[in-house]
Amino acid sequence: MRLDPLPKAVVIDTNLWGNGILDVGRLKKIAEQVAKVGVQVWIRTQVVLEWASRAHEDIKIIEPPWKRLRRAAIVQQPLEFPADVHAIVEGLTKRIEAIPNVTVLPMGGAAAVAGMRDQILGTGLGTRKNGVKTGAVDSSFVRGALNKVGNDPTRVVFISGNAGDLKAVAKEMGIGPLIIRDENNIAGALFFSMSAPKEVQQYIAGEFLGLVTIAPPSPDPHSQMDHPYFNEPWFGISDIEITDAGLSDLLPFDVTELQLEAGQYRLVGLRFMDIFESGEGDPYSGSVDFDAVLIGPVSASGYELDADGEVVMRGGMLGEVVITAPFSASVANNQVSFSPTGTAGAQGPETRFSGGSDALEWLGEFVLSLAGVETVDDTGWIDDDLTLEGANGRKVPVERSGDFDEWTVSFDLETDVVEIGCRYDPGARVWAGKDSFDMFPPYYVVGVNGESETGPGPYAAIAAVWVHLVEPL
Repeated sequence: MRLDPLPKAVVIDTNLWGNGILDVGRLKKIAEQVAKVGVQVWIRTQVVLEWASRAHEDIKIIEPPWKRLRRAAIVQQPLEFPADVHAIVEGLTKRIEAIPNVTVLPMGGAAAVAGMRDQILGTGLGTRKNGVKTGAVDSSFVRGALNKVGNDPTRVVFISGNAGDLKAVAKEMGIGPLIIRDENNIAGALFFSMSAPKEVQQYIAGEFLGLVTIAPPSPDPHSQMDHPYFNEPWFGISDIEITDAGLSDLLPFDVTELQLEAGQYRLVGLRFMDIFESGEGDPYSGSVDFDAVLIGPVSASGYELDADGEVVMRGGMLGEVVITAPFSASVANNQVSFSPTGTAGAQGPETRFSGGSDALEWLGEFVLSLAGVETVDDTGWIDDDLTLEGANGRKVPVERSGDFDEWTVSFDLETDVVEIGCRYDPGARVWAGKDSFDMFPPYYVVGVNGESETGPGPYAAIAAVWVHLVEPL
């Protein structure tokens, strides 16, 4: 069901995408999505100027090492960059204005325009505080959008990756409350949403599984099940950010970009599935949003400063990485299409906790957040044995053995039993008498087979349980 009245426009903020740089492909998708309900996309000129400024900063990082590579005859072609930051502004503006349903809003007031332009582009007296440009950029961004709708904050939706700053600006200006969403939740500002019904969850999960292949049986005697795999990067997942500080520590340079690598990506499951109805009264006609959880390799690129202070470009590989990617499924006339809708998060496969009971609670929350999975008779997780029921009608008995520190949870999948365990890592403890402490959380969750671990992490085992409960029969 649509909200009434609908907002007039969604307003794009500078920090919506990684590193504060325009992503033309994803801007087009937003414009297409909201155009279906007659909502416009507005981009303030201030935002275009900031995108241009950050692009110019990237050019200054890239250009010197590329010139060195040309001098060494490692690369042959020169890179063609815009002449200056003003040329970048002109090029970006033309590209944005060529996108249907997108409008670049001008700034008002000649003096304000000149001062703000210098401040953003770094060509005038604008200053930085702790590396951040100071001045009236955020307040002008908010005020200008509201002026277009008669200062009615219910008529615009601000799409931002930094809601805290916009809320602070609105409070300072005495405006609001503002409607602020990230890229993953635009539909929630335009429609009433609800958890997708069981039959819709099974339908979407079945269609999604139809896009992957099932890996052949593993010769590894500790491998528990066959798993659904993606054979290559797909669906245009292009914006990935590290959400786990421990993952960043594995790379000895500043990461600027992560990319999926060609190869096999295991599908762990779909989570948090919500449906946004089209208003046609048909649950199979509308938009369904969810997170897809994958596990596989990721390549990282970035830079570091050498001993002379020169920028040196670096790259590296991360092996088993958990990717959580927001998706939207558009459903019409029993046809479904999938597309990523926002920034994917990357974290390590290891899950650690201060205690086994916390680990057990995490496992329960993760499993029960998977699309198409629920407990029979609304039993809790997991003081006692319970039974899971899937959208396809299958039931999976679940048993826990051990205590609440080190435990094993078994899932009976009829032809096989999948086990997930919580184990204590004595290497986490620094022994210093009464001053002993844990360097990191000592309990971790992992797939197990008897006394053997089948990890890293529990995700392969979770994938087997989820597929069993949602695959079409």
